[in-house]
Amino acid sequence: MKKLKYFIFAIMFAILGIFTLPFGEFAVAEEVSSAYGELGTSILSNISDFVDAESVDSDVHKRFAGSDGEKAAALSIKTKLEGIAGLEAVNNLSTTNGVQVFDVNVDGALCVSQNIIFKKTGTAQNPKKVVIAAHYDNEGYYSEEDEYAQKHGSQGVVQSGAGVGLVMTLAQKLAGMSFEFDIEFVFFGSHYAGMAGSEHYSSLISEESSNDILLMINFDEVVSSGNTYLYTGEYQNDSDDYLIETFNDFAEAKNAREFNFVANANAGSVTGLDYTTIALETDSAHFLRRGVKILNVMSMDDSNITGLNIVNYVAPVSIHADNLKKVFDVCTNKFVCNLESMAEGVIGLLSNERFVSEMSQTSAGSKLYNVFGDYKMAIFILAILFVALWFVTYLIKLRLEKKAEEAKAACNFDAIMADIASRTYESVEELVNEVTGKIDELSEKNKKSAKDSKGSDQEKEQEDAQDNHKTSEDNDN
Repeated sequence: MKKLKYFIFAIMFAILGIFTLPFGEFAVAEEVSSAYGELGTSILSNISDFVDAESVDSDVHKRFAGSDGEKAAALSIKTKLEGIAGLEAVNNLSTTNGVQVFDVNVDGALCVSQNIIFKKTGTAQNPKKVVIAAHYDNEGYYSEEDEYAQKHGSQGVVQSGAGVGLVMTLAQKLAGMSFEFDIEFVFFGSHYAGMAGSEHYSSLISEESSNDILLMINFDEVVSSGNTYLYTGEYQNDSDDYLIETFNDFAEAKNAREFNFVANANAGSVTGLDYTTIALETDSAHFLRRGVKILNVMSMDDSNITGLNIVNYVAPVSIHADNLKKVFDVCTNKFVCNLESMAEGVIGLLSNERFVSEMSQTSAGSKLYNVFGDYKMAIFILAILFVALWFVTYLIKLRLEKKAEEAKAACNFDAIMADIASRTYESVEELVNEVTGKIDELSEKNKKSAKDSKGSDQEKEQEDAQDNHKTSEDNDN
């Protein structure tokens, strides 16, 4: 009886323990934290801090393009970067204390947004640089029950708190390492207003300065329980194989170019192509137009992909439920493992001894986006090609007309027709025979003339050869 009582007490304590466990995002994270290491733990912590997971309603949950919530999110990123030893705020003509301000049009209203830019300085005397980026704003949604149509926000883990947490962890890790090149950590604002943040940043890249950017690494759509994909552009660059192979030395990833991740066909993109893919519908697209090599890192649930079928991307959670708890419910701990793997791949890539030499090679492939993306340039080139084609056609027409006149003069066609017309014929058959005879006579004459001309050319060649031979003998004597 006493044993039964102890057994009942044990069961009650177990049930009580289960119900007193925290049910927040960290409760889920603690249960699965053993699946990833220090990097994964850091990424998850940075994500939670940024999206303010402990708060039900926070300003950063409404970080819409050009809004006060976006400004609050930018300030939280800036404050955290200022606390990382080895980083410094970028200061130049466009950026003050790490903040790059720009105007953005949001639903017809002119608003102000900002990019946050910090860097780790390289050891080289005139260092080139690597840009590591993610956007930090979220899209928001409208509730049908809200009669005032107020825009609501969520934690925005998929869009794109996970990317922010990943870049922040890379900043913390890479700040303590040594590289000969600068590393800029860029957090783009107003992604959901036509990718205005990355467009503004890239608009300041001249052709000369684009050669100083070794690589732009972008993180977007990085949350899923699927595989990691790397995208380097639609055109083959000389560094593609190196990037993908070196990344895969540290983290498993697939080449996105081998799959048709079409987002919208025949709609166009910022690169000027007549289609867009998941990899092009992100901030790295503006860098492609500037001729900068890019590595877009993303993760997708690819369980339904067979062969090279076109696959429409679907976010793992809806905008309404874009929070840590829901992401863990849908993607389990696999999404944190994926993020950790991405961080390991980037760190390994930048630490590779061949990185600078490989990425310093010129690549014409990405320059093509300058032409296709610039409609004025495309129209100008097409106009030049049209004029050139018209001019060549005109020259061919003149040549053919000249040949026709020469042929007409050679056969004395007008004189023959005048001679035939001056005669009287008793029947049509007699006229036909006369014309046929004249044509045969003229044909034989032309054949004989061509044969004589060919013979004359051969004789001339023989004479020239004999003269050359005689000249050679005289020189020998």
